[in-house]
Amino acid sequence: MKIYANDKYIAHLKRCTRRYYKEQEPEVEVVPNGIIANEHGNGYGVFDKECNFVKSSIQNHKGRKGQFIPKINCDNIEYVNSDAVYLCHCGKNNFGHFLVEYINRAWCLSDKKYQNMKIVIVNEIGCEKINDYIYVLLGLLGIKSKNIILLDKTTRFRNVYIPSPAFDISAYYTDAARCMFDNIAKNTP
Repeated sequence: MKIYANDKYIAHLKRCTRRYYKEQEPEVEVVPNGIIANEHGNGYGVFDKECNFVKSSIQNHKGRKGQFIPKINCDNIEYVNSDAVYLCHCGKNNFGHFLVEYINRAWCLSDKKYQNMKIVIVNEIGCEKINDYIYVLLGLLGIKSKNIILLDKTTRFRNVYIPSPAFDISAYYTDAARCMFDNIAKNTP
């Protein structure tokens, strides 16, 4: 395989892939009456109806540091009477980070069961809008742009579906991740 990058990045990729391992296939956890928190600089994630943090929603789920888990007030949270898929947060606004860090939960979106649900991207850093490439990539997985929510404030949904990450660029991969990218490629005109 030919990697088109500078020598420093190629060395980084080689270090990462040396310790790669295959993880068990991802699953989807359902949180009835779940809360998707967006406390901006103070953190984000999913909470159950009793306001307990749902560990499977952590972005760095293999124990690495970097995501703040917020403290939330469960009183007077806006309710949306709809099922939602917790996809990711809107972090660094560039295509590469989206592909290798944030889309790792999107493997389930090829399943028609999830395609008409609300797809939630937490607007952690206050983006004014979602970049077009996100709509394009999710569209290639069967998601209509009208179903994508850029979540600006903590909101409760009828059910929150949390797909576990299918890959971590510096640790592991699953067959579901490969299938997701295969589906994107297959649906690309």
